[in-house]
Amino acid sequence: MTGGHYPVVIVGAGPVGLLLGNILGTYGIRCLILERKTNRSRASMAIGVMPPSLEILQKLGLADNLVSSGLRVERAIVHENQRRIGEVSFRPIAGEFPFILSIPQWRTIKVLRTNLQRFPHVSYLECMDVQGFKPGPNGSELKVLSPNGELLFQADYIAGCDGYRSTVRNQLGLAVNKKAYDCSFVMADFSDNTGFGSDAHLFFGPHGSVESFPLPGGLRRWICQSLDCDLEGDRHSTVEMLVQQRCGINLAGCRTSEYSAFSPHWMLCRNYYRGNIALCGDSAHVMSPIGGQGMNTGFADAELLGFIYHSIINQNAQAEPLFSLYNSVRKRAFRVAAKRAERGMWLGTRQGDLASQLRGWFIQTFLTRLRSARKQLAAYFAMQTIPYNHLGNVPNIQDRTSR
Repeated sequence: MTGGHYPVVIVGAGPVGLLLGNILGTYGIRCLILERKTNRSRASMAIGVMPPSLEILQKLGLADNLVSSGLRVERAIVHENQRRIGEVSFRPIAGEFPFILSIPQWRTIKVLRTNLQRFPHVSYLECMDVQGFKPGPNGSELKVLSPNGELLFQADYIAGCDGYRSTVRNQLGLAVNKKAYDCSFVMADFSDNTGFGSDAHLFFGPHGSVESFPLPGGLRRWICQSLDCDLEGDRHSTVEMLVQQRCGINLAGCRTSEYSAFSPHWMLCRNYYRGNIALCGDSAHVMSPIGGQGMNTGFADAELLGFIYHSIINQNAQAEPLFSLYNSVRKRAFRVAAKRAERGMWLGTRQGDLASQLRGWFIQTFLTRLRSARKQLAAYFAMQTIPYNHLGNVPNIQDRTSR
């Protein structure tokens, strides 16, 4: 059965795919979003929206909605071996959003999904499992399994926003580079009994790290480095026990979500596009989630890719040079963000008494004595110094698209 023809089909309706759909909606581009799942998890997953992403969302009129649904994190307190050694304040950073917004991913998805209703030319379909596609000189044919049988959609351009296990990337056969990090974490959300308010707290020590972030609704997320790389079946490595040992905080009876264990890894697709098909977000790249940069890097992907589709479809710009620009610009941004996440994770996960003493001395010296660097450090962690972090920071983009 024929499902219809669209200038752009977006495969995957996570935050990045939905943002791309909203951007195309503002450009008046008819598009279709296909999502495999039907039941959305209400787990928090990614929770940090950085200032450059809020600037992107502000252009869509969505920043105020998200901010009112989330929690402003204006300060991060740093501890070493249960001793406070400094803080990073985001209040002095430039721009309209001098904070990191803490908001569960399901709420971000809800806001983006609801906003699609503004655009009658943007269609959204759930329970649509893309089985494959056939690229051609003038577009592609997508084979999709729906509850009512097989459907065929025609697309001039396809955007693969379908995550780390991307069907689009795998179908194209695009090569990737991968590596796994030698550390593991376990996390869960709890009712907040700490009195920390809207501050983030980072606890380091000789036995491993703990990160603590506030969530709306009086909740708090705890992410603990695990000393056992394989947590499955290990009932002793619980968040409650690790927080008690490393932070001196009792969380008994406060848990509101299931435990989630993960081992960070890194993945970079060697090319973000082939022909009329482009990758966006986790389908193109994955970094350590420590530092909260992954989803935000995907948001910047979506903004640039949306503008490129606009330039090609609405302004008759040449596709190949713009996809090549997208490939080089977004890979450069990812490499910088991923390296920062890697460095931060490496510093925080060093174990042993000597490592703890050296880390504590280094962080305290940096945060208390080098006062002139505090603003730069806050901008660094808020992703304001990542290259090409939004469309306005892509050099000469208007000139490139008008050639």
